[in-house]
Amino acid sequence: MPWPEQPVARQRHQRVVAWIERERLVALWMHGASTRNWVVSVLKVVSRIGDGWLWYGIVVCLPWAGGPVGTSASVRMIGVGIVDITIYKIIKRWIARPRPFRTCAGIRECTPSLDEYSFPSGHTLHSVACSLILTVYYPMFALTSGRSRCSSRSRASCSACTIRATSSSAP
Repeated sequence: MPWPEQPVARQRHQRVVAWIERERLVALWMHGASTRNWVVSVLKVVSRIGDGWLWYGIVVCLPWAGGPVGTSASVRMIGVGIVDITIYKIIKRWIARPRPFRTCAGIRECTPSLDEYSFPSGHTLHSVACSLILTVYYPMFALTSGRSRCSSRSRASCSACTIRATSSSAP
């Protein structure tokens, strides 16, 4: 006699497979922009900025440029950065989602990866966290949140978000 959960598990598996296929098609569509060299060049620059150098520079300069308020903002950015890195490393190892150029035919690596897995995006995590803190202390810098969105989009277009490799056969 079959277990009652089998039809539910099969239906759930089919939904997961359908989701993965939709995600693969979106990744291929987004990757289509990489056929234009100028797009890849722009996204590489945005991606490299997202590697942390901009934020390191801001954290170092804020105490001098902003006095006590800048020091407070820098300390908070460092604290949130440490928490972010801890959470990021735990989730990244747990999910272990390979990059799309490894799992999806038709997607190439546009820029060298900083690590093996694509999710979560450290670029987006740190950009959003630092942008929020910077904006709270200095509302005139609210435009940096636009840079955060640009960084996350560049990672998706240059194959930093990915397709989880799973079997398409039912259990």
